[in-house]
Amino acid sequence: MAWDITFRFDTTPEAMRTARKAIYAMAQGVGASDVDVHDIELAVGEALGNAHHHAYHDSAGVLDVTVSFHGTHLTIAVRDYAGKVRSLRALPETLPTPSEGRGLYVIRTVMDEVTLGRAADGPGVVLRMVKRVHWRPAVP
Repeated sequence: MAWDITFRFDTTPEAMRTARKAIYAMAQGVGASDVDVHDIELAVGEALGNAHHHAYHDSAGVLDVTVSFHGTHLTIAVRDYAGKVRSLRALPETLPTPSEGRGLYVIRTVMDEVTLGRAADGPGVVLRMVKRVHWRPAVP
């Protein structure tokens, strides 16, 4: 089984919560373990919040989220469209101070692969996260 879904939404709290819950349901739908499902929801929540805060300075903006499932990997890419040039932070190896922000550290801790880079086809930044899915035990 393989599929890709992309959706676009405004950075309102309601829309971001709906997107986070939709991705949670997708992870459950492919049979991911409860731990993986919660890790994915946590990472997505951090990614959406970071994009809203850093790309749009907590103002209105647009995000695209692409969720892909291929075999054993669930990939989530969060893209903003902020046209401002801004520096990209390196993904932290150790726990940053609270003033430095801990969102990327949390994402990196719960996901298997994380990359952060400028969008290749226009303005904005893309945060790509991959989780190798561990399957829920079958219920007899």
